Amino acid sequence: MLSGRSTLICANKVLHLSAGDTVVMKADNFVNQWHDEQTPVEFVGFLLTRDLLQCLYSHDIPNAFTTTTPIQTQSAEKLAANDLMPSFAQSLNLYLKTPDTINEQLARLKIKELIELILLTDRQGVITQLLGQLFTSREHKLQEVVQTHLYTNINLEELAFLCGASVSTFTRKFKQTYGTSPNKYITAKRLEKAEQLITHTDKHLTTIAFDCGFDDLSYFSRTFKKHYLCTPSELRKNENH
Repeated sequence: MLSGRSTLICANKVLHLSAGDTVVMKADNFVNQWHDEQTPVEFVGFLLTRDLLQCLYSHDIPNAFTTTTPIQTQSAEKLAANDLMPSFAQSLNLYLKTPDTINEQLARLKIKELIELILLTDRQGVITQLLGQLFTSREHKLQEVVQTHLYTNINLEELAFLCGASVSTFTRKFKQTYGTSPNKYITAKRLEKAEQLITHTDKHLTTIAFDCGFDDLSYFSRTFKKHYLCTPSELRKNENH
């Protein structure tokens, strides 16, 4: 929530903000550009982490976060202008002036109030979609990322980044979820798909390699032979006889 004017740049998306605007964004790098250094600018911000929201709501997750139809969102989204958010920000000022009056229970209520206001005013559903991702368990998030990018040319560091984790944490969680290392699991799944495409389609072997996430044909052939004891071309030849 903002007082003053600013331009927010986040993940290559530019949002022009004015007094009273509300923005929800993922933890990411961003740059503020002030239009007028003489104009006071004030932000009221909430850091809503997955652990915090899951703790606040426990088993009472708002239905809006579990029944939403997937919508493509970006790293930052601006809520449509309304009177409720500025009023909420003004109510916070009373507590900020007297911080001794704020306790844990009151803080929980104010955060829940903020969530309810967002749900009430987010008519397009994009911000609800962003927040809904925080109610998803880390294990489900990891599986969703892995399955989405299983056959794309993506490395371990990029997968870890998409899960919001370090490489070491991602690798540890991956082994807990799948019972093996990321490299072994992903390679096995890609080879399995490649074998099926070679056996049941007439696609060119080069196309199959790329479709299964291999950008190096020599590596694809070597890895395939190590796993199936024959090269992709040998398997195709055998299938044609």
